[in-house]
Amino acid sequence: MRATIALGRIAGVRVGVHWSVLLIFGIITFGLAQDRLPQAYPGRALVLYWVAPLAPRLPSSSPCSPTRWRTP
Repeated sequence: MRATIALGRIAGVRVGVHWSVLLIFGIITFGLAQDRLPQAYPGRALVLYWVAPLAPRLPSSSPCSPTRWRTP
């Protein structure tokens, strides 16, 4: 399977993802926002149900992100 979305290079090796990965993320986000989160946390704003599943996918919330590293 060829990568259709280039992410860059690591040590000279091209890194990318297939378009279907974005589709899978979309399906998971839809399922969480429309069914699971409203049942688990009723009464919240609709926008929170859609933002919550996306937050872990943002680079700044990644555990490997330099913004999360602690300096002594």
